[in-house]
Amino acid sequence: MNYCKPIDATTAEKYNLRQLKADFPDVSFPKSILDGSLDEATLNARLVDYGVYPYNVPAAPVFDATIEAVQESGILNNAGVWTLQWLVVLLTQAELDELAANKKREDKLAGVLFEGVMCSATAEDMWGLKSVEDYVAAGMDTPFKFDNGNVLVLTQTNMAAFQAVWVPFRASFF
Repeated sequence: MNYCKPIDATTAEKYNLRQLKADFPDVSFPKSILDGSLDEATLNARLVDYGVYPYNVPAAPVFDATIEAVQESGILNNAGVWTLQWLVVLLTQAELDELAANKKREDKLAGVLFEGVMCSATAEDMWGLKSVEDYVAAGMDTPFKFDNGNVLVLTQTNMAAFQAVWVPFRASFF
């Protein structure tokens, strides 16, 4: 259960039972109040004596995660029912940049499909592929494990076709 303590008649701040004990150090609270073993209705009725009330948490509103975020906006009293309020805010440029960078990392890790294998395109993959090129060119089939955990066996037969798919995919991130 979520609890609040009113600041005034219409607004409240979050509150917990540890704060209750700290705010009333001379009161010996029954263990059942502090350990959560008391049924909710009885607990709520007892907490009212200390100016502490339960509050509702409605579902967050629908928002466009590509440009917006949802934040808690305080706890308000509406006809005797305390309820957490939500606020939809526009993302800052820094947050938008971070989202774009995360998407780029996720796309690199997801990879491109080649011969039924999703081949990631991280810098580590690029360096690893560079290091096995000579082995493959020498005719040694090489199971290559990509950063995303998938494995593709590179051979003299498929190496050129793989590079024709993978190199442009990797380059698309620059």
